[in-house]
Amino acid sequence: MRWQPSEKARVPFDGFDNMISGISKRSEVLGRYVHKYFEDCVHHFRSLGRVLRDGANAHYIVGNSKFYDEMVHTEEIYAALPPYKVERATVKEKVFYVYKDEKAGVAYVGHEPEDQRYKQLAVQQQIAQEQYMAAELDRQAALNFYGGFGVRRMWW
Repeated sequence: MRWQPSEKARVPFDGFDNMISGISKRSEVLGRYVHKYFEDCVHHFRSLGRVLRDGANAHYIVGNSKFYDEMVHTEEIYAALPPYKVERATVKEKVFYVYKDEKAGVAYVGHEPEDQRYKQLAVQQQIAQEQYMAAELDRQAALNFYGGFGVRRMWW
C-alpha cells in the first residue's frame, strides 16, 4: 500500500506543496518521504500539550536540507505548525505527545505517563475552577439577598 498525505495533518506552510512537487519531479519516493516526515512532525507537535506541564521545555535542533535543487527550510516549516493543540503521535510503535507553545517559543514532548499526569492535572484544575465559580456565585447571591454589607433604607 502506498502512503498518501492526510488532510488531518496538513502542513500549514506556504510553499510546502510547491517544495514537495519540486522534489517529486526528480524523485517521487523522496518527495513522499519528505512530505511524510513533516506530516509526522504535525502529529508530533499536536500531541505535546497533553504531556508537558506548565513551564516545561522541549528543545529541537533542526537543520535545513536541500534535495536536488529544492531547499527545505525546516525551521520555517516547524514555526508554521499549529500551536496550542495536544497531539498524539506514534513513531516506531512508541507513543509521544506533543504541544507547541507559540508564545513561549517551545514545543513540549512526553510519553504515556506524562499524558496521564497532564490529564490528572487538567481534571484538578477543572474542579478547582468549578469550586471557585460556585463560591463566587454563592457570594454574589448572598450580596443580592442581604444587600451586601451596606445599610439599606426602606421607604414606606
